[in-house]
Amino acid sequence: MSVKILLVAKKAEDRLALEGLLRRYDMICAGGVTEALSALDGRPDVGLVVAELNKADKAGLLLLEIFKADSRYAGLRLIALTEPGEPEMEISALKAGAADCVRKPLLAEVLQNRIDTQLQLISLKHDITRREEIEKALLESERSKSVLLSNLPGMAYRCNYDREWTMQFVSEGCHELTGYQADELLYNKKLSFNDIIAPEYREALWDRWRDIVREKRQFREEYEIITASGKRKWVLETGQVIFGEAGGEVEALEGIIIDISDRKEKELRLKHISEMDRLTGLYNRLHFESILRQAEADGQGGGRALVLINLKRLNTLKVTYGYNFSESVIKRVASRLAELSGEHRLLLKISFEIFAFYMDGYAGSSEIEQFVFQIINALKKIRIMFTIGCAIGIAEFAGWDADAAIKSALAAAESTENSQPFEYRFFDSELEERERRDEEIIEALVNIINASGRDRLLLRYQPILDLKTGRIGGFEALARLESEKLGQVSPEEFIRLAEETQIIVPMGKIIMKMACAFKRRLEELGCSGIAVFINISATQLVREAFARDFTDIIRESGIDPTGFGFEITESVFADNFEMINEKLSHFISLGIQIAMDDFGTGYSSLSREREMNVTCLKISKAFIDKLSYLEPEKTITGEIIAIAHRLGQRVIAEGVENEGQVRYLVERGCDMLQGYYYSKPLLEEEAIAFAKTHLM
Repeated sequence: MSVKILLVAKKAEDRLALEGLLRRYDMICAGGVTEALSALDGRPDVGLVVAELNKADKAGLLLLEIFKADSRYAGLRLIALTEPGEPEMEISALKAGAADCVRKPLLAEVLQNRIDTQLQLISLKHDITRREEIEKALLESERSKSVLLSNLPGMAYRCNYDREWTMQFVSEGCHELTGYQADELLYNKKLSFNDIIAPEYREALWDRWRDIVREKRQFREEYEIITASGKRKWVLETGQVIFGEAGGEVEALEGIIIDISDRKEKELRLKHISEMDRLTGLYNRLHFESILRQAEADGQGGGRALVLINLKRLNTLKVTYGYNFSESVIKRVASRLAELSGEHRLLLKISFEIFAFYMDGYAGSSEIEQFVFQIINALKKIRIMFTIGCAIGIAEFAGWDADAAIKSALAAAESTENSQPFEYRFFDSELEERERRDEEIIEALVNIINASGRDRLLLRYQPILDLKTGRIGGFEALARLESEKLGQVSPEEFIRLAEETQIIVPMGKIIMKMACAFKRRLEELGCSGIAVFINISATQLVREAFARDFTDIIRESGIDPTGFGFEITESVFADNFEMINEKLSHFISLGIQIAMDDFGTGYSSLSREREMNVTCLKISKAFIDKLSYLEPEKTITGEIIAIAHRLGQRVIAEGVENEGQVRYLVERGCDMLQGYYYSKPLLEEEAIAFAKTHLM
């Protein structure tokens, strides 16, 4: 039977984003708890639920409580999707019975691996249904006891409640299970059953049975035994306590013990597969999380470190030369790094372009630094690495949070300078403070999205001058963040974090609504010829719902879409060129202006410009600045303007600050300019007043 997945998320955009990540699965969707329960009604083919869980949307937690209370949902597994900075929600979910928690931002590879693991476990559960039916039949029907015992893949027993598990009765299946004859275990004639249990499980099983006796519950536990031949086997024991007539003293324990080695082997193999990178055969991020959990359970002490290797420009090469080339590079890097693995150095593949060594038992930071030099020397043997470059981040940590360790090491790697192909940095107090600040900025953005707190998202409007008419031609809407804790936050900070966390999607809708309201005011005041441009990221453009959301906002605001514009950077074309270009063509057909922002500093070039569906170019400030100190004949700004005009595109020069730059641009036929020479970004009321006085 095909297992269906139920996606539960309150917001439509979240459901659409999840559908995009999980399109290869058989899914149904629900917008909340009530809708989810309705979807589950009469649907035994739904085996897994993936639900949002955060302070604002506790659907996942509510569903877990309902599943626990209602036998109709027995066996349903739930993966909770949690937010960064909300560990208490993860703890609550796991206590309530969640099969797994996945923290945002969601990576397709990680989420799919977690889901695949749960689907495999569901499949395994179906595989052992027949054995469980045999167990149930044995306990419920004395009349079938002899038949069941002869077919049982294990043994039935009755024993004393003592540390040796002294056997009063053992079925004939004992020999096949343990290698010992049944009579050898009776009353510890040759050995006790405790001797057969693998030593590391003995104390835990005694403690478990003691709890069962006290609470008068059924016993069910998996553990390993050591057979007469010395072979280890995984077994499942289910049992119950037999009390005396008075109901006080324990008379005996009864149960069955079956061989589950095959099933356990499948589980371990599936776990192994889910924790392996298919391309390189290295352990992945899931395995890193697993070994940290095990180390915590074992009470391991001592320092630990993560040495993260980020292949800086691998994605650029992937775009230029294709996946096959980039994958061959990754395999070569993996092979070189694997030579440095050892007992206390485990090589991991964290993501497509990121490797990491997990280190423990090292002497100190100096030993780590020496190891980093070994990594650099190994990578220098791969010639293409001088082009790709790598940034190495080192995070020493004492806790057990894999995500936190990776985040810290990645922050250290990303903060290295770009002047050399091989650089490294330790995560330090400065980066810790930066990380703390990032978390506070993200918190402010979340507050804005949820309309809670006093944090504010504002727009400033910078006028754009039409050089042909000398009148105002438009405004660029620039987002600004005012945090209650941090004050004014620069766009360079909060836009980056918004994109990394996917907050840019709901934030972008807020910006669109604010810009449309401003445009509506302009039209009502008779300033209908002034365009309003907003910045759009690749994260927003690739969403299927983006066009619909924008159209809905335009319709609700009642403005003319032909007076609206999108500014995009060249980087949006780095992936999915054809899809992005097709979407831009759709917007142009609606009358939307598409401006290429910061042209000349990113992914594309003038040769590819003719393929892009854009209506105007914004020449980067870097080119405009050169007009102040280079001879006119030594700059290429004029040539860019001429080529853009031949392609039928208008040109906007941004960052214009002085008369000399203006004169050059006018002489070369530039269409529009933007910058402090004309005006700084203005508050809404200032912008309205500016528009009124610069229309004539």
